[in-house]
Amino acid sequence: MARQMTDAEKLRFASYFPGLDVDQAVVTGEASTVYNFFALQLYDAMQWEKVLLVQYEPGDERIREGEQGRAHRTVQAYFANR
Repeated sequence: MARQMTDAEKLRFASYFPGLDVDQAVVTGEASTVYNFFALQLYDAMQWEKVLLVQYEPGDERIREGEQGRAHRTVQAYFANR
C-alpha cells in the first residue's frame, strides 16, 4: 500500500533528487538491500531516444560494473540529456 513520505524520508530523498517534489512523491515499498532491476529492463524496452539508452558491446570493461553501474549511468544520461 502506497504511503506519503515521512519528514526524514523527504529530507533524504530531496538530497538525492533535488528536482523531486517530495510532497507529491509516495513510498510504494520499504527500502531493501535486495536489488530488482525489472524497472531498468522496462525502461530499456520503452525508451525511444537512443541517446538515453546505456548498452555495452561484449567485452566492454563497463560490463563489470553490473546492472547497478548501468542503472547509475542510465540516470546520469537522462539528466545530462533532458
